[in-house]
Amino acid sequence: MYIGRKYLPPNEKAVRQFINKYSFATLTGVAEGQLLAVHIPIEMENDNQYEYLVGHVARGNEIKSCFDGSQEMMAVFMEPHTYISSSWYDFPEVPTWNYIAVHAYGVCETLSEEETRKSLYDLVDRYEGTDPKRFKMDQLDEKYISAQVRGVVGFKMKISKLEARFKLSQNRDYKNFRNVIQRLNDRGDAMSKIIAEEMEKIRNAQ
Repeated sequence: MYIGRKYLPPNEKAVRQFINKYSFATLTGVAEGQLLAVHIPIEMENDNQYEYLVGHVARGNEIKSCFDGSQEMMAVFMEPHTYISSSWYDFPEVPTWNYIAVHAYGVCETLSEEETRKSLYDLVDRYEGTDPKRFKMDQLDEKYISAQVRGVVGFKMKISKLEARFKLSQNRDYKNFRNVIQRLNDRGDAMSKIIAEEMEKIRNAQ
């Protein structure tokens, strides 16, 4: 991914926080010369030595053939993004787009049935949160759960490289930077507000 020095992430911690917050990703690979992609939730884990991405795909998905431990794959995490109008500047310029994107590279290996089951339980527990009426996998019949686990292929990617681009108007002077934040907040949609918040964070981190 082309990044450019102005758009480097503020620190490594920010990259990992982004992956954990925006964990619905696009995983890509190549099988028999064909480029494949799947859109799935992916969790980041570590064992105090290596970092991993863990997830699962439907057993019928062709991308499972890439989980052979031999080829490099890429997971793309990209969620908050928004249009930036050049009318917000005090000088002539073309419009642009502000966004954050992270690419994670590594080799994927297939999880065992037991490991896949655990990853599914962990995934559900995370997104159900602390709601007193939250769903738990154990509420389901064991036979049904086993069938569901057998219907997917779990994988673990050992991360070999992380690339991140935090394109948040860092190339603008203070006055225009602040004006972009104000106009995003005035626009008021969810994406604009998130990007405005991320701009505030990155300016404070500089």
